[in-house]
Amino acid sequence: MARALRVINLIPRVVLIILMIIMLVDMMLGVFFRYVVGQALPWSEEVGTLSLIWLTFVGGAIGITRGSHFAIHLFLERLDPGKQRMLRTVIALLIMGFGVVLAPYGLRLTISNSTSITPGLGLNLGVQYASAFIGGVLMICYAGALAIEALQGREEHHG
Repeated sequence: MARALRVINLIPRVVLIILMIIMLVDMMLGVFFRYVVGQALPWSEEVGTLSLIWLTFVGGAIGITRGSHFAIHLFLERLDPGKQRMLRTVIALLIMGFGVVLAPYGLRLTISNSTSITPGLGLNLGVQYASAFIGGVLMICYAGALAIEALQGREEHHG
């Protein structure tokens, strides 16, 4: 079971790496074709935008597992352990609350835009908005785990 969870936890990280490679190749191709060949690729901007949107939402969720979310560590470390645990729990619950708001709105946007098609790639526009839904769900899961760790008095996981 723990091995399966590790594999599942690895999927968003692999997706981030793939998205970064796609963005890099897309930018290089876009510059090459625009300035060397003299003709811009019609889909280059869409690929870059789509990759950046997915990178933002999935990367934001992964940032939670690394403890990169907003927290004033200098202030937090000056508190006694009981107050630290309480504040870490509150921060995790606030992040989780953001995910609870983000996921349903992302799902609604995905559904409402699922009949539109992007002009350059011909992709379903719902793919773009699904990033908010997936990011929200990941935020809920990761922040929930962070809240449990904080309640149990364990240090934040920076994995």
